[in-house]
Amino acid sequence: MQFKGTCIAAEDSSYNSKSSGRVEQNTLTCIDEDSKARLKDTVDVVIPKEDYERIKDIPVGKTFAFDVREIRTGLGARFRFAARLAAPAAPPK
Repeated sequence: MQFKGTCIAAEDSSYNSKSSGRVEQNTLTCIDEDSKARLKDTVDVVIPKEDYERIKDIPVGKTFAFDVREIRTGLGARFRFAARLAAPAAPPK
């Protein structure tokens, strides 16, 4: 599933796992940019550290496309997406 959202906050959400050690990840809180069927609340998008390194220079206020791999419930009506940054489209030849 594709999700397009504008980042309003970013935080390090890395943690230590008993089975796999340190899990490096970041959470971007985003507003849905779908104009036809917009989600009412913000979405927490969890991305791996290597994806965050590509966008870490002031991600707040920028719009990103994500390839969502898992959807989980969050607090209240919020969703929590496990995702990767969508690959940019190749320029036309």
